[in-house]
Amino acid sequence: MFEAAGGYSPTMGIIGAVLGLIQVMKNLANIDEVGRGIRDGFVATIYGLVAANLVFLRWAPRSKPARRAGCKSRS
Repeated sequence: MFEAAGGYSPTMGIIGAVLGLIQVMKNLANIDEVGRGIRDGFVATIYGLVAANLVFLRWAPRSKPARRAGCKSRS
């Protein structure tokens, strides 16, 4: 479950970046709004990468159930 979340988190960050850039394109006449859109895009990307690499992918190995001695894994 955490491995899948680690894979999806950067994608969600990129979607946030795209939405921030759309906001920039809508408000090119107002420089204050342009700055906010760029900020939102960068923040969304950072959140997605941090969530994936520092949270979900670190928890993934710990969340797998321990295998009993003598049990064969299915390949």
